[in-house]
Amino acid sequence: MQFKAIDAERGTLVCNKYDVLLPNRPAISVAVTLEDLTRESVAAWFGRGSRADHCGLIFVCGLDDGPAHPIWWIVRESTLLFVGRKADRSLTEELRQAIAKLLGVFFREIRGLVPGLALLQLVIGDERLENALEP
Repeated sequence: MQFKAIDAERGTLVCNKYDVLLPNRPAISVAVTLEDLTRESVAAWFGRGSRADHCGLIFVCGLDDGPAHPIWWIVRESTLLFVGRKADRSLTEELRQAIAKLLGVFFREIRGLVPGLALLQLVIGDERLENALEP
């Protein structure tokens, strides 16, 4: 399900929303964006600063103990990285794996816009913000 353009921040190319079921949890909503690295926006600055080939945000709603802030995703050298606040421990392994699978769906859905993402055999890494911004 695609969000209306009015819901997207300037510099967001695509924003799709998904309903997700996790074991023994209530249903949650996850929105995933793909950001335009050529724009002058916070998202573009972050993507360029982290040497991302592609980047976006993940919003998790409806999970009481879930991330309080959006999670950045970046693809750099065929590696999918989740970048969050250093103190945020709410991105559990269960949630990471569910989001990674969801990103695979998202990448297939946007293959008309960015064909290379759908073809990647992604390796899931994990970095914190300060590591992602190092040269």
